[in-house]
Amino acid sequence: MKKSDYYVQRNNKNIETVERLLNEELPPFCYDYFVAIENQTSALTRLNYAHDLKIFFYYMQERMYRGKKQTKEFTLSDLEGVTNTDIDYYLGFLTHYKYGGRDHYCNERAKARKLSSVRAMFKHFFNKVALLCKKVKVCPFYFYIAYKIRFLYFFQYLLSNNRRCLS
Repeated sequence: MKKSDYYVQRNNKNIETVERLLNEELPPFCYDYFVAIENQTSALTRLNYAHDLKIFFYYMQERMYRGKKQTKEFTLSDLEGVTNTDIDYYLGFLTHYKYGGRDHYCNERAKARKLSSVRAMFKHFFNKVALLCKKVKVCPFYFYIAYKIRFLYFFQYLLSNNRRCLS
């Protein structure tokens, strides 16, 4: 087998796995995010993002919603309800958690990568809503400003939290 054939097969397998995760395990709005990042990221990067987001939504399902809502039922409105405290708890959850009947452990570097994946998704949807508000002019100006300030504060928190994980 040629080396190039191996990489083509690996990329195809990664793309299929991402599609399976999007269809079976991630909320429907994630499809939009993965389409948006497809041209800027490799198949392996998207696969890692999908796994990281799967764990984040599992955390939301089990800890924030106490099993009352399944991952496929989450909407963007549920993301708007995520607070700084929820992110702190999520990072604590990543230290040791059970998923798929197995124990998982994350060191600080792994936590930072998972946080980065979540932050990138939040940033995508924040920018999309900001663009929609400007383009359609449906959002009142005060709503747009309040929304922008809230999420800028949240992203600043995520960034500072990410730096703490790396140090």
